[in-house]
Amino acid sequence: MKPSKKKSWFREGRWGLAFKDGKLYEFTERHVLVMQGWPDPRAWFKRRSHGWRPTRKWADALFSDPLFLDKKPLPEKPTRPFVLPGGQMILPGIMITAEYRALRAYGDHVARTAFINLIPEEIRQELQRYWDRRWHLMNIFARCPGALDLSRSNPALLFALASNWAFHRPAVTQPVRAARSLVWKKQKAIQEWLGFPGTEPVRRLLAKITPEAVNVEGLLYLRDALLNPACLKLLSHLPKLNRAALMLAADRRTIEHVTPKLLEDTLENPTAKTFSGELDGRQDVYKLMVDTVRMANRVNWEKCPKTFCSVKRVQTVHDDLAPRLDLLRLRKEYNIPDRFSDPPFLGTEHIIPLTTPEEMFREGYLQKNCVGSYVCPVAEGWEYMYRVAQPVRATLSIAFEAGAWVSREFYKACNQPIEAGMRKEILTALFRSPRTEQAKRPKITALTACRSEEHTSELQSRQYLVC
Repeated sequence: MKPSKKKSWFREGRWGLAFKDGKLYEFTERHVLVMQGWPDPRAWFKRRSHGWRPTRKWADALFSDPLFLDKKPLPEKPTRPFVLPGGQMILPGIMITAEYRALRAYGDHVARTAFINLIPEEIRQELQRYWDRRWHLMNIFARCPGALDLSRSNPALLFALASNWAFHRPAVTQPVRAARSLVWKKQKAIQEWLGFPGTEPVRRLLAKITPEAVNVEGLLYLRDALLNPACLKLLSHLPKLNRAALMLAADRRTIEHVTPKLLEDTLENPTAKTFSGELDGRQDVYKLMVDTVRMANRVNWEKCPKTFCSVKRVQTVHDDLAPRLDLLRLRKEYNIPDRFSDPPFLGTEHIIPLTTPEEMFREGYLQKNCVGSYVCPVAEGWEYMYRVAQPVRATLSIAFEAGAWVSREFYKACNQPIEAGMRKEILTALFRSPRTEQAKRPKITALTACRSEEHTSELQSRQYLVC
């Protein structure tokens, strides 16, 4: 007998958040997420392609939103009737009014507030100190007595223990039970189990990392970097470690060019202004340093300092290098073609692909950014650049990752950010434009020697980001 086709039990509900019987429900057009609250946090996820499954990833995506745990006064409930000017009630397919949006926002706020009210105040305040993986942290707080004390004394160590499957090899089959058995042990024993050197200097170093600075990628970078005694010596004198200082000292691309004075300055100035002038763009110092090192490598560090003593010096060298990138030298060394392969998306009237190296360098000069340093990845077929003329003047890059083209960087002149709504509108227009054969699979050339080291490092780091 021929087996019957499996029936989908996915039912669409009212989009938004709802709270009932100690559980928070999130309904979207593609999935349903159910989160059981304190004191036994659990989460389940269902979409059209499969039934209910336990999840940490999707629960954390909602729970780690910067505003999720904030307690705000309950807004006044909208009272106006939801009818159109002609008296017709709102039905599916009819334009949603401002009153309807206000009622939905009110309902989401009520549901979210009811859910976080289940969490003890001291736990909620401790969770707010972190910026990443709050759902994982709440689970360890709920199930591992003593975790709160460890969080207050060594946030980075507690964070790694809450996601221990990303650090301990091989990963344990019951990570919560492993964390419960370890949380009361000495910190040096915990860090050794997680793969860090089990020494007192390393314990003191981990305790200096501020909660908002910890993330899986940064701690894995640091663990590898601590194999080099120079890294531990470089970081030991600092009173604390923020995200920028941690990545500067842990990333092998930047550590050779970092000095203690630069790290101290980074603690006070984690962001820097690029291309000073009428347009004031702010950029993370770590990302700024990575861009500076990449551009300096393109010109063989000609007229560039090998080390940097201040954030201001990094920003000055970065701004000087952007227009200095020598296209002729790159062509001579890496055999860059006169014209790139076809763009994966043809773009629109106002989203124009940059099809030649000259166009890329001209775009970098006009927009005061380092787009010219991406000539090699574009020539290889891993990335593609576009000039956006309207509704805002900007430069857009897309990258081929995990079998699909995704947005990578999108900034106005001087790396200024773009308003979220406008950003979404432009990206939607690009990805809906006519596709070419390159959109299915980019044509990879023989420029392997020129492949961006940053791109390779990102691909390698993804193996650790297991939810």
